[in-house]
Amino acid sequence: MNRIAQIFAPFLLALMFTSSVATAEKLIICHAGLAGALIPLAKMQGYYAAEGLDVETRLVPSGFQALQAMLKGDCSLSFAAAPPIGYQSLRRNDFRILAALSSSGDFDRIIVRSDRGIHKPDDLRGRRIVAPEGTSAHYLLDTYLAANGIATSEVTKHYLPTQDIPGAFQRGEADAAALWEPRIMKLTQALAGKAKVLPSAGLVVSPFVLLVRSDYVQTHAANLHALMRALVKAESFVRQQPAKAKALVAPYFGLNAEDMEASWALLDFRVALDQSMLFILESVARWQIRQMPTATRPSLPNYLDFLYSAALRAAKPGAVTVIE
Repeated sequence: MNRIAQIFAPFLLALMFTSSVATAEKLIICHAGLAGALIPLAKMQGYYAAEGLDVETRLVPSGFQALQAMLKGDCSLSFAAAPPIGYQSLRRNDFRILAALSSSGDFDRIIVRSDRGIHKPDDLRGRRIVAPEGTSAHYLLDTYLAANGIATSEVTKHYLPTQDIPGAFQRGEADAAALWEPRIMKLTQALAGKAKVLPSAGLVVSPFVLLVRSDYVQTHAANLHALMRALVKAESFVRQQPAKAKALVAPYFGLNAEDMEASWALLDFRVALDQSMLFILESVARWQIRQMPTATRPSLPNYLDFLYSAALRAAKPGAVTVIE
């Protein structure tokens, strides 16, 4: 290197670095609920930054709203359960599935007013039930009614935004509500002795899924690979240091230690793309198709077309077990 090059090399490097930082695009993830704990945890632990990513996490009331926000362009990625994915996949195909970050067979629950004589499934007949439409709680409610031989016509279902349901239930405007934890737990505590949860563990197994806009896949594939590496690191941290992980994210979700412990125990944090997810998505889509007028019912989507598996395959070999 000649003398002039030696003098100007540091300045050139600084200029290149400054230009790179200035043009860096913020990656925004919209998500809801404790099922998405890996998302903020990866930021708290510095895993995104270590991969060269500038990530902003945004909490919204439900996965349905998170996915809507992403499709409107308010965020690059979103996190949702199967029913919101099924709902949108029947109407559009401009988003992709990256991976499930967690799953549960008991995170969605049905709470009832026991002070009104509701103690078992049959007691729901003739009652008013509130739920957030198109969500995993809505899917659990319909599945629970069908499993117990209760026709939809035998109850009055009323759909409210997620954030409005606790207040409506507490005010006595509904006899039962379908929601998820820790909201159900907080309602049970608020109405001590007046409300109870109807057992439904294992009736519905729900994967909680990270999604991305299709155009982002086309233009920012390298970012998605880096993102998955960061989330896999967060998964490892949860498995190796669960107590520390819970303590870190509890304030983010507004939970005390006791409520965090109870809700966390219901979740299996595992970054994966497996065949069972496709079966669940198909089941959810069929449920939603049946609710549509016969003349407007679309065909069942092929969910293989919605997968972007390359990022997870590179970050965690063996985590993709879908038959593509």
